[in-house]
Amino acid sequence: MPLFERGGLVRLRSGGPAMTIDKCPGDDSGYFKLTWKGFEQLRWHSYRCVWFDANELKSEDFGEHLLVAADSVAERQGTSAIPVMPGPSLGRPEGEKGDNIPL
Repeated sequence: MPLFERGGLVRLRSGGPAMTIDKCPGDDSGYFKLTWKGFEQLRWHSYRCVWFDANELKSEDFGEHLLVAADSVAERQGTSAIPVMPGPSLGRPEGEKGDNIPL
């Protein structure tokens, strides 16, 4: 049973754009192979994902181990689905004088 379903929003574990699942493992591929028993329908063994790069539609096949569910609201708003923890300030401490050179 696939972890994700068709129409779900995912992204690669390593990052990248939000992608929509078009085909899931087990779906009919539309292709057949000839065997001794006759024609057999081929099934998908990976996820076919689609996304837009600028105005160009792209698609690629990915294994389940490469994908994570994307937070649909955060992805649509262009924010990260991964919470970002505040880190130490890289600026000068309050009240300390010095050059104000923007980085």
